[in-house]
Formats: sequence, structure tokens, C-alpha cells
Amino acid sequence: MSYHRHYTWSHPLTASVIAHSDGAVSVMVVWDGLDSELLTDTQRQQQFFNLYQLLNRFERGYVAEFHLWREYDASLAREYIERGGAMERGQAFAAPLRQDMAEHLANMAMANRVALVVTKRPAHRPLFARKALVRQSRDALALEAYVQGLLRFLPAGRLATLEEYAARVQQSLYRPAYITDRRPRVDQRYSLREQWVREKPAIEGAMLQCQDQHTKVLFLYMYPDAAPAWFAGMAALPCPLHVSHIVEAVDTKAAMRKSEGESDLAEGLMSRRGRDYSAKGLSDLSAFRQFVADNNLGIYKNAYIIHLHGTEMQVSSAANSIADWVETHGGQVRSADYIQLPYFRVGQPGQGYRSPMLRPDDQMQVADMLPVQVYNSGERHPESLRIGAAGQLVGFNYTSLKLSHGVTSAKTGMGKGVDKVATILETYPFGVDWYIAEIGESYRWVVEGFGGSYSKVDPNETVINPLPPYTMATTDAGSLPLDAIVAGGTVQALAFILADGKTSLDVHQEAAAQTALQLLYAVPAKQAAPTLDKLLLELQDTGNFGSEPQLKAAQVMASNLESFLHTTEGRLFTRQDNLSLSEGITGVDLKDVDKASPKLLQFYLVFLSLRYSHLAFARRRPARVLLDEMHKFVRVAPEVVGRLISELARMGRKDAGAIDLVTQGIHEIDTIESEVLNSMSLYSLLYREDEHDEIAQRLNMPAGALETWRAYPFPMEFDWRPALRAVGDRYFNLHLSFPARVLALANTDPAILDLKTAIGAHTEDPLMRLQLLGEEIQTLKQIKERRDAA
Repeated sequence: MSYHRHYTWSHPLTASVIAHSDGAVSVMVVWDGLDSELLTDTQRQQQFFNLYQLLNRFERGYVAEFHLWREYDASLAREYIERGGAMERGQAFAAPLRQDMAEHLANMAMANRVALVVTKRPAHRPLFARKALVRQSRDALALEAYVQGLLRFLPAGRLATLEEYAARVQQSLYRPAYITDRRPRVDQRYSLREQWVREKPAIEGAMLQCQDQHTKVLFLYMYPDAAPAWFAGMAALPCPLHVSHIVEAVDTKAAMRKSEGESDLAEGLMSRRGRDYSAKGLSDLSAFRQFVADNNLGIYKNAYIIHLHGTEMQVSSAANSIADWVETHGGQVRSADYIQLPYFRVGQPGQGYRSPMLRPDDQMQVADMLPVQVYNSGERHPESLRIGAAGQLVGFNYTSLKLSHGVTSAKTGMGKGVDKVATILETYPFGVDWYIAEIGESYRWVVEGFGGSYSKVDPNETVINPLPPYTMATTDAGSLPLDAIVAGGTVQALAFILADGKTSLDVHQEAAAQTALQLLYAVPAKQAAPTLDKLLLELQDTGNFGSEPQLKAAQVMASNLESFLHTTEGRLFTRQDNLSLSEGITGVDLKDVDKASPKLLQFYLVFLSLRYSHLAFARRRPARVLLDEMHKFVRVAPEVVGRLISELARMGRKDAGAIDLVTQGIHEIDTIESEVLNSMSLYSLLYREDEHDEIAQRLNMPAGALETWRAYPFPMEFDWRPALRAVGDRYFNLHLSFPARVLALANTDPAILDLKTAIGAHTEDPLMRLQLLGEEIQTLKQIKERRDAA
């Protein structure tokens, strides 16, 4: 007999329903599955309530197969490359590194997909073929109607087309065609099983082989202790797999009576020697019946089948991992040679109703084990691409974010620098401007790679003017010269100077300071922007203020500002700005200022941040003001930095300017006002050994995400870094990994920084810089290997 006759697919009856050769009919439902990765046990129980309800709707005569496929899937990486075609600037630098990112992550990428196949068992078949076909057609309509009633329990559930059904069968049944992306065709002249079943797999040991593809079949003979989302424990295996959980409703009362009968029979046959051992079995049967009765549960016949695909070594390793995990929790896996062909066959979509064994279990056990775990992949056609801890690619789009203030928290060496450099590399070409202040030179090469200016501040020579340029003033006679948000944010950020150390102005001070600032811009001068000494003159002009409280406030602020401008630090700021800041992307290193004077650092930070916010506000495009090494800024002047962040957040338009803070711990986060913290929609939380609960409380982090973050391993020995990223209320458990050129771009090892300085003096071509640096790094590695060998 030909091997294909072991299968029953026959011919299509409707656009979705397939007829089987024995009179059965089946239909496939595609749906989104459930993501339990970042949920607590309680949340998983709530999530799986829908599946308990779904099982309640199962009727006798219908067999359900819950299928999950885990496969290598680089589709999001291809979309990432396609999105690169829409870059509006910086293509020459960004495109090659974007290709590196896509290829690097695509090599690891996997994804889970789920489907439900429902089969209506054949009733007694009429003697005459015509009547049998009529009955089968009626069963097809009844099946469609029945399944339509189940869709509300399956997120985004819909009936699959015949082509989708065929593709899933080929994926599970004939791997050589699936791997080479050969699409199955359906020819109405031949039965489906003749078209779909190409050859009988050969048994090689306890494994199946079809051409060069290996498949190992596992059958769960005894079930482990299970809780909701039990399958999540093996849903991220680094091996292609197909799981089929076959479920059929039975008459619960009849099943209970059968169990009681088995107890009575066993009790009557017990010998004296076997009495103690048999009593344990009787106790288990009794406990099972009591549990079902107490919880008003249904009983379902079911079978759990796993197909592992890949190389012989790959599937053997995965099979051992699954067997160890299942049997450690009280289950039993069978995978001997006699299991392979029968359970390979009944594990195929639409063949589960012919399983040679279906074991009875209660509703909760069955539902908790269902293979429905999928993983959130973020945005399609992404600007930015990462990979999740479960191997799925995750996409992010920054240009479409609203209220996109962000904070990154991590200790040194945990990967925040390279992740941020990669984000700049990915988003600047799509129109996101970046204005960067840091202590060190982490971002120099990415800024210069896009043609931006990068400067080291010399505290003896560099002047940064905190006042807006004249170009931001309007010429409309009916309006104030400066936008109210810009004026208000600027004077409040300067409060620590105007109010002698205080971080905010009272109502009279704010009114007087804004009046003086607006008057500065009423008649623009030839210079690029007014300087602080000109603001002092406006504050000293008593004719500018219409009330006694404002006049007194102006006099006090003028006195404070005048004293500041006579200090050693303040004398510089009477001069015109001499710091080169490019529009679109620019970076400034404040390391020398930090070394020179902590007090001077706060002046430069505030003045530079105001300049950045003015640049961001003036350009009608998304912009991010990145303040790195926040812990050093906060250490110097926590109140001043807190006020600065608040004003920057308010000055940035909701759809344009955003602050992007890189912190090391709770102390810096505590300087941020609750209002600003609550408006942040982007969080990146990397490994740390402490302060998890405190930070989670400030960020209103869900309990499940906190549990995952707290469990991160110390990663210094890994070539990747764990990271938890939040975009709004969506959290992603990431596995940060980057290609060699991106790692080199962000490398801040002191020896590498010296190499970068030398190479940077030799060439300005960003790709040539990376090539030369890569060669130098390789040379250093070879020298180290020779030393270690010696």
C-alpha cells in the first residue's frame, strides 16, 4: 500500500474546509496566540481563563488540534532593510551598517506561529457514495458554523484558506520543500494526500530522515505538573519544532464512572503483596475524581506530540533538553523508534483524530499545557531592529512616537553605550535629530560619521550662550517675540543663577525675567544671539516693569546675575558663543569641565542643554536631547539638573523635542519630577545588581517585567547583554547583540579610544575609519593570543 494512504486529506469542500477520505471534515483557524513571557503566575492564570472557556465550548464529535510552529524567521530583518530605502539622509554611512545589523540578527532569528485545526469526526457512513458526499457537505457547513462560534476566544482568529492549510501541512510533513520555500499547489484532479505526501520518511535509529532533513518525534506519555503557560518553558528552544496538542471532549460523567469502575476492578484484584503499591494507584484515581468534581471541570482525551527538525545533533540536543525538563517535573517522554512514524503521522494538521492513544485529563491540566506561546515582535517595517531573549526579531519606530521622553538605566559595561549608538545610527537617517552631551567620547564617531560636529569643551576658552538665537524670534507685530514655552523654559532653567541657587522662580521673578528676555528680542541685533550681559541690562532698566513686586524681583535677579558675571566662571559668558553646534546631529564632551570644576560643570550642562532645546524647538522634526553620564551631573547639582530636565521636557514639543537620559541608578531618577517621569514612554533597563524594586516603583513597572529584570544573569562573560525595553505600556525582553562594526563604532575602551584618535586624524571617511579600526583590533587580538600561548 502506498504511504500516502495512511493519511486522509481528500479534497476541498469550501474555501476553508477539507474533506477526508473516511468522511471526516476539517478546518484550520489562524490566530495570534498568547504572549505570557513577562506575566506573573497570577496574570498567566487570568490570561488562560479564555482557554478554559474555549475548552468548555468543545462538543463531542469534534477533535481540536492546537498547533505551534517554531521556525527560523528573518522576515522582519528583510523589512528592516526595505525600510532603509526610505532614508532621507546619511545613507552612505548608515546603509552598510544597517546591512550588518540585519545579517547579524537574521542568523539568530526565530518566531512562533500558532493555528487551531478542528475536525468533525465522521458519523456512520451511508452505504451509497452519493449520500455520503451529501452528508459530508452538510458536515462541512456545520463545522464552519461551529468554529465561527469559537473565534471570539482566539485573538485575531479567522478561518485559514486552503492555501494556508496546505502550506502548514508542507511545513510539518515535507521539510525539504518548506526550507527551499517551494509553495504547494492544489490540483483539483488529484486527492490532497497524493499531492501533499511525497515520500515516506526513513527511520534512522530513533529519528526520521527525509533527504538531508532530520525529524525526531517526542510523545508525552505521562504529563508533568503544569501551571498556566507551561509550554513557555520550551517555547524558546533554539531548534525548529512543531507541536500538536490533540484535544477531544468526552462525556465527563461517563468518564468518571469508568474511572470508578477501574478502581473497583483494581481493588478486587489486589494481592497481598501488591496491596500497598496498588493502593497508591487507587488513591490517585480517587484524587483525580475528587479534583474534577470539586472544581466542576470537564474531562478531555488528549495527546501531546512534538516534532523537532534540523541536523541530527541539533534535534538530539533539543530532545534531551525537553526530556530532562519534562521528566524533572514528573512527566515522561517517549521517543523510541516505534514512536516515530505513527506520531509523526497523527501530529500533522488534520490527522490528530486518528491518534492511536488519547489519555484522559482534566480541563485545567489540558488548558495549562496548550502550545500557544508567541512573542511580541514590535513594529513591522522598523527603523530600529533588536532581537528578543526568545530569539524573535523586535522592531521599533521612533519617528511615530508621541511623548517619547526616555530613560536608560544601567551600570558601566552593561551595553547601554552600544545600544544607544546603534539607535542613533538607525534613526538619524529617518529624520530624528540627536543633540548629545556626555562625559567622554562614546558618540564621537557616530556623530562625525553623519557629518555632524563633535566638540570637546575647554573650560578656559569655550563659551556656550544659553539664550535663544535671534532667528527664533517672530516678526509678527501682534505676538511676543519669543514663543512663551521657550521664554518660560529658558528663564526657569537659569533660575539657579537669577535666584542665587534656587531652582525655580516665583511668580514675580518669572514675570520680570520673561519681560526682560522678550525685550531683548524685540529689536534683533547683528549678533547671532544676545548674551547674558545684555539680559542684565534689561533687568536693570526700571522702566521695563509695570508693578512694584516685579521691579523688586528684577532688581534682585539683576544683582545675582551681575555677581555671577563677575566671577571667574561667569566672565566667559559675556562673550559671544564660540562652540560649533551642527543642526541635525551634534555632540559635546564635557569631560575636561568635569575635571576642572564641579560648579563649572553645572553651568555648562545647563547652558548647553538650553542650546540643544532651542535647536530642537526651532526645527520642525523629531529631536532627542541625549544627556549621558547623568550620575555625574546629578552628583554636582541634583536640584539644578532636576529643574533643567523638567524645563527641557516642557520646551520640547510633544511630537518633536524629547529628552533621552542615561542614568546609573535611583538617585538620578529621583531628581526627575513625577510629572516628567510619568510622561516618559521609553525605558531601557539593563543588568544591575540592586535597586530593582525602587526603580520599578518609580517607573510603574508591571510585576512580571520586574521579575524578569531582577533575574538577569551577570553578563560580563557573555558576548551579549540582557535588556528590558518599554515602549509605552509594551515591554520587550531583549538579547542585545551587535555586529563587529557597530561594536567598534561604540567601543570606549581606553586603548581603543587612543586608536580612534590616531585613525580620526588620518581620515574622515567613517567607513574607512571602521575598517582601519577593525584591522587594528584584529592585530591586538593576535598579539594577545600569542602572549597567552607563550
